[in-house]
Amino acid sequence: MKLNFVTPPLSATNFSGGIYCILKYADGLARKGHDVIITPGVHSAMPKWIRCDASFLLREKNRLKLSSISEFKHSILNMIEIASFNYRSQEMKAAITNDYFARIMPTDSVITIATAWDTVEPVIKFGSGKKVYFMQHFETVFFDGECYEKTKCEMTYQLPIVKIANSQWLYNTVNEYARSHCLKPDIFKCLNAVDHEIYKNMHFAKDTESVKIISYGGRCAAWKGFLEMAKAVALTRSRLPNYTIEWFVYGNAILPPDNPVARYLPLGFLKPVELGQAYNKADILLSASWYESFPLFPIEAMACGLAVITTQPGTEDYAFHADTAHIVEPRNVESIADGLCKLIVDIDYRNNLSLKGEEMATKFTWESSVDTMEKILGEIAMNEC
Repeated sequence: MKLNFVTPPLSATNFSGGIYCILKYADGLARKGHDVIITPGVHSAMPKWIRCDASFLLREKNRLKLSSISEFKHSILNMIEIASFNYRSQEMKAAITNDYFARIMPTDSVITIATAWDTVEPVIKFGSGKKVYFMQHFETVFFDGECYEKTKCEMTYQLPIVKIANSQWLYNTVNEYARSHCLKPDIFKCLNAVDHEIYKNMHFAKDTESVKIISYGGRCAAWKGFLEMAKAVALTRSRLPNYTIEWFVYGNAILPPDNPVARYLPLGFLKPVELGQAYNKADILLSASWYESFPLFPIEAMACGLAVITTQPGTEDYAFHADTAHIVEPRNVESIADGLCKLIVDIDYRNNLSLKGEEMATKFTWESSVDTMEKILGEIAMNEC
């Protein structure tokens, strides 16, 4: 099959978990013999942080064609994109994005796949073949109050487009949303996975008063719970004064390393191999997101033998309280600190979570997930509707 994954803009050096998963599926499907194209948004660059056998459709920059009035108009739009894309209104951004995809979108795909709320409209308008929305989250939760973007985002769950959820929580949430709006659910489920060549090497906690905690900074997004984690680390340090508690943070965070709440050691942006190495130097993975949809960092840490503290919703596929992970309440500093104190002091409990978490992580492989995605897309392609 010829498949076209339409993504948000891609960076040469940085990525989110959602983008990483999209490219893993694209790579896996390409390796299975499918003709896979990735069509990223405006101002994209070739990713240097992953090997992917899919083809990337990147527009040549600053290429002017002035042989017609239409091409002159497009060249002007290109200059607008380059000069001021990040400063325009949301309506202008949407118009520029739609114009861009209208010009670059392949016209011979069997299936065109949207991968974020703001790619759904261009996929429906300009995509070829069957149209699919591979959802990475219930993205309306990211917006505070009513706004243009939230309205556009919510509309994507009402459109007559086949949807694929990346977690059981998202599957249930979108199904419930459809029923509440008297819509017919048309949703599949395909869970993400772990690259076990990178995230491996189980290790056990030692009976020591020195503990290393590692967390994801969360791209400066408040909903990733970094402020709550900082307050919980500070509270844990005050409760356990005889312990040396080091906190390592990778990626960008709302607070700087020398902040007055809880200082941490910054690791910067880490590529997957570097992240796997960082996990293996730590004892506990601390995550406190307000909501997730199959986040990778807790289960990748499990695969490396870390005891994991995490929240729900979004991790229900692999995180079970006091079994494979320690579940804490999002936005509840006391709950997060209680979890940290328990894992730091109770070595047996920490080791048990490490064992059970690693066992759970082995059940999620990219080979299996890609097979599931291939089956779903094949079924969609054969469907006459």
